[in-house]
Amino acid sequence: MGSEMCIRDRGSMALLLGACNDSMNDLLEPKVYFESKEYNFSVEDEMDVMTFDLVSRLSSATSSQVDVSYSVAEPSVVDEYNAKYGTNYEMLDVSQVKLSSTTSSISSGKLYADNVEVELSGLEALKAGNSYVLPMRVHSSSVSTLSGTNIAYFFFSKPLNCLLYTSPS
Repeated sequence: MGSEMCIRDRGSMALLLGACNDSMNDLLEPKVYFESKEYNFSVEDEMDVMTFDLVSRLSSATSSQVDVSYSVAEPSVVDEYNAKYGTNYEMLDVSQVKLSSTTSSISSGKLYADNVEVELSGLEALKAGNSYVLPMRVHSSSVSTLSGTNIAYFFFSKPLNCLLYTSPS
C-alpha cells in the first residue's frame, strides 16, 4: 500500500508540474496588446475633426510577421467600464469613426505595429460638459491578446466655456 501511495503521489506531482509548465509556456508566448489602456483628449469649440494614431504591440518579438486588426468595441464594454469605475461616459457614435485601415502588421523581430490613423468627425455636435469614450479592440489570428489590455479607451471631453460678466460701474 505504501508503494501505491507513492506512485499516486508521483502521478499527481507530474500532473501539477505539467500544469505549471503549461502556465509558464503560456506566459512566455508572445501576445498582442495596447501599451496604454487610456488616452485623454480635449475637444475645442471649433474642432469638428480630430485624428490620432492607433498602435498595438507584442509582449516579445516573433520570428514571423504578426497581423493585427482593430475594431470599435461593442457598447456593452462602455457599460461595464462605467459600472466598474462609477463613471458616466457616453460612447461616441460609430459613424463618427473612420480608420485608415482595419488591419496592420508587426514585422518579424519588431515589437510595434504600423500606425493606423483614426479620424473622428462631427465633434462640433458633442455637448460641452459631457464626457465621451471610444473603446477600440485589437485582435490577432496568429497570437493571443494579453488579457485586460486588448481594449484601449479613448476619452474625449468638451470643456464648458464660461463667460465672465462684470457689471458696469
